[in-house]
Amino acid sequence: MPSQEDLRFATRYESHYGNRVFRCYANRPASVMAMLEAAIESAADEEALVCDVKRLSYLQLGRNVDTLAANLTAFGVQAGDRVALLLGNGPEFLIVLFAALRLGAIAVPLNTREQRSGLEYSLDDCTASVLVYDAELADKVPAAESIPAVRHRFVVGGADRQATPFADLLKPAEAALPPVAADEEDTTVILYTSGTTGRPKGVELTHLGIVHSTMHFEQAMRLR
Repeated sequence: MPSQEDLRFATRYESHYGNRVFRCYANRPASVMAMLEAAIESAADEEALVCDVKRLSYLQLGRNVDTLAANLTAFGVQAGDRVALLLGNGPEFLIVLFAALRLGAIAVPLNTREQRSGLEYSLDDCTASVLVYDAELADKVPAAESIPAVRHRFVVGGADRQATPFADLLKPAEAALPPVAADEEDTTVILYTSGTTGRPKGVELTHLGIVHSTMHFEQAMRLR
């Protein structure tokens, strides 16, 4: 009789992205957000995030994500919009990324070591409508006229008169958000290449791809 692990990682062949056939995990989450929701349901009070002295349980992380997503909606952010992250490793990165996915938007993490000209190109190329950035990186943020698609800027960990404080996005929201159903072939993240031989290229990652990458690590490294 198959073990629970065998059933968990059972595979089958499926057709995706047109007529391309892949070997897929049969019992997989429907989206990246579904992975977070499953973790909240099964381990609500366990630690999800530890950064210096700050610690968030899965339930607290989920609540922060929901609040941020609801407040982004109030700024007009919706499914399909690009939300750019010029953030270092910290709680805000994870919260913003999941909040974008919560709305059906597309997260665009940017290299914090990139220079202003490179950031300008990437932001313009992906037509990001929102930029969330660390205050210490404010001098790298392109001028408003060079990235006209960016409608809203939010600054983390400091002040910038060109941006709204990120803390405002974590204030209690007026209304709860309805669930957003994502197709697993939808783009969820755009990553830009280094551009060493030309202009950086935006690589689109889907829910399907990220879920499978996560499950591959889980299976191969016996993570729990």
